[in-house]
Amino acid sequence: MRHRGVVALKVRYVSVRDGVFQYHRRVPMDIVRDTVSWERYFKRDKLFRRTLSTKNLAEVFQATAEKQREYESLVSQARGQATQPPALAAVQSSRRVTKNLLEGIKAYQHAVTARPFAQAYVWAEQDKEQADAFQQMVDDRELFAEGRKELLTRQGARSACPSDAAPLDRAHDLIKHLRLNAPAGSTERSLVSIAIREGELAGEKDIDRIIAGELLHVEPPPQLDELSEEPDGPTLREVVERYVADVAMIPKTRREALVSLALFEEIVGDKRVTDLKRRDFTTYIEHLAKKQVGGRSEGSVSRPIARHTVKKRHGALRAAINHAIDTGLHEGGNPAGGIKISTWVKPSDKSVSPDKRPFRVTELNMVFQHPWFTGCKSIAQTHEPGDLRLSGAHYWAPLLALFTGCRAAELGGLKLNEVHLDDTFPHIHVRGNEYRPTKGGHSRFVPVLDALLACGFRDYVVAMGKSGADRLFPDWMPPKTSGDFDKDDAAWSNAGLIRSFNRTVIGHRLVSFHTVGVRHEVTFHSFRGAFKSMLGLKKHGLPENVINEVVGHSKNEMDKRYVGVVPLEETYTAMRTCGWEALIIPAPPPSQC
Repeated sequence: MRHRGVVALKVRYVSVRDGVFQYHRRVPMDIVRDTVSWERYFKRDKLFRRTLSTKNLAEVFQATAEKQREYESLVSQARGQATQPPALAAVQSSRRVTKNLLEGIKAYQHAVTARPFAQAYVWAEQDKEQADAFQQMVDDRELFAEGRKELLTRQGARSACPSDAAPLDRAHDLIKHLRLNAPAGSTERSLVSIAIREGELAGEKDIDRIIAGELLHVEPPPQLDELSEEPDGPTLREVVERYVADVAMIPKTRREALVSLALFEEIVGDKRVTDLKRRDFTTYIEHLAKKQVGGRSEGSVSRPIARHTVKKRHGALRAAINHAIDTGLHEGGNPAGGIKISTWVKPSDKSVSPDKRPFRVTELNMVFQHPWFTGCKSIAQTHEPGDLRLSGAHYWAPLLALFTGCRAAELGGLKLNEVHLDDTFPHIHVRGNEYRPTKGGHSRFVPVLDALLACGFRDYVVAMGKSGADRLFPDWMPPKTSGDFDKDDAAWSNAGLIRSFNRTVIGHRLVSFHTVGVRHEVTFHSFRGAFKSMLGLKKHGLPENVINEVVGHSKNEMDKRYVGVVPLEETYTAMRTCGWEALIIPAPPPSQC
């Protein structure tokens, strides 16, 4: 007669023979076809069959896990390690301990602890033999109650009895079976042990309720063989890592994608892409929208994260999944697609975070009266008035930003051999080099205005050439960081020179224009906006495509199609005499010869 317990439990690969539970699995056909391996590891049997050596329902799941490990080991050996792709083998031998995996372990331990009692309680209702078996389970539990309580409630407890293992002992076996990256002494190993402990304690509480006469429905446990296999389809982490490896991008973009992934994992976890839902991403977006940024330094204003930042974080993950779809790594839709950030993230409060804007001429004149440009007290006291003239990046970098519209990163990594003042059309060649990339990998020619040469810029360039410097501003150093960040535009833009200009030069000279608790509307980047605004003045009459060519902004589709690249001879001729009225710049410092 078929055993009712197995039917009710629905344990895969388990049946009953003469009242004793047994485990059976079919040998994979690829191994059967390999007669040598089939003979060596399975003795030419098409069915792997092992007795579980128990009639006790409470012991079925633990015994099944042991036979499952034996079966998987034989299959792995029969197939041979060399037949497995190295990359896949590396993943399988060091699976990450994720939040979802820990929840699965907890659910498994909960079910295998409580479900046998729940089923036995049901069967005992109409069958004396089953009623006696249930009572025996209750008596055994009471007999060993103190020992079990010790193992489950005292952290770090170990057991000398394999049949009654402590959570830490079970964690050791489970980690090995699931090939988890959780070495001894690691946080991951502790988390696995805690998941087992919490699962068992939850199961024990359910058993107390069952014995008290409360009928409980306990879900079947997750299958250990399913936990031990790599999930179908890639995880989001695998998708993002593949994306940043495949797609050409600057270090800043690569880092932002990985930061976006780390934030997502903190909130949602590292799920398979096939398991991700739209709600996972809206939860992520909602969480980001509640974050506060700024306020960590003097003059910095604490404010909600900007909508465009949230859009960028979410967009990196959406793009990674699209790439996985395009490359066949993921089959299915993109759960991150079709989400309007504006639905979930409020626009910035303009009273606290006003839009950035270009400098006005009045503000420029006030900035250029700072000791950086008129004379400071000493190298260590550059914000105090004095007789020392600064002749390096402190004086020339702001002027060059104003007269060329170049970004901070473009200036910080600019090489002397990219400054061509003796050309028929004096210009600066902005391009990627060994010090930093350019935005989007693009290069462009920026004409040198007559007004900049009138400030003495040629003398400074000649002096730097005689000094043997490679860069135009050798005293402008990026932050001391490691890895790709050293050459990233964010590193140059976040250098001490730029931070000092934004916080102190602007803070001191334009204090009358600022409100306490409100983010500054102008920064070093506002020189770029001022340059573009100046070129756009009616009196200069420069076409928009010429302006966009020089500043490195995208052209409209018509200009892209019919105009293309505007040559240097045209941009130089059109704009060499452009400038500002009423702009007062202090005389240049002595050249560094």
